[in-house]
Amino acid sequence: MIELLLRRENGTAAPVPVFRAWKSTLYSIRKIILPPTPLSISSIYIPEDIRYNNTKKESLFCNSPSPDKVIAFALEEALKLLSPNPHWNGDDTFRTSPALFARSYYIYVWDEYSMKPIIYSCYENKSETCCHKLLESLFVHVKKRNITLNPSTIFIDFEQLTLSKQENVHREIANIIALPLILPNEINNCMENIIDELCNYDSELEKLTNYVIKNYIEDARFSSAMWNNFDTIDERPRTNSHL
Repeated sequence: MIELLLRRENGTAAPVPVFRAWKSTLYSIRKIILPPTPLSISSIYIPEDIRYNNTKKESLFCNSPSPDKVIAFALEEALKLLSPNPHWNGDDTFRTSPALFARSYYIYVWDEYSMKPIIYSCYENKSETCCHKLLESLFVHVKKRNITLNPSTIFIDFEQLTLSKQENVHREIANIIALPLILPNEINNCMENIIDELCNYDSELEKLTNYVIKNYIEDARFSSAMWNNFDTIDERPRTNSHL
């Protein structure tokens, strides 16, 4: 404190103004430099220059429309750090999410030095659809940049949204296995529903559904008469295990 007073007396340090005195001026400058604060989700507009960081590198990869709006940021260098790492960490906050948004969600990776945040996103609400939009946008974004993401584990809290989406995929794959047990005239309709669910989750699953269609459904190598057992249920053993 004494040193500061001496510096002021010698003209080497100017007094720092109180924030309240500058508050109106600072807000006026902010209004000139930054876009106006949106009053609703639908009024959010992200200018082109804000899509990039200070070094002119693109960071915005998801800006989905309402309803279930999701905004997400990640640098390409960060995603390349995420790519070889088999273990991810996911975490979210509700109280500190941006105004108008219900949830912030982050994806981290741990390397030999520290835990590093890779992806920042905010959700309009707490629905499964927001979670799906983030993952879908992420995989489309990295595919364009030839970045491969293939985590073996994702450490998360007990979040029903994430778990429900994974369970839906597992359920639809199980439904494929159950096709031999349904009415033959319902096979095509059931397969259409399975395709919609799986391919909306991840386009890579289209390889699986195409294989099933090619071999078992439309103009198939193996007609349903060869593998569908609906008409024989309760009439004969379902396996050869008794032989």
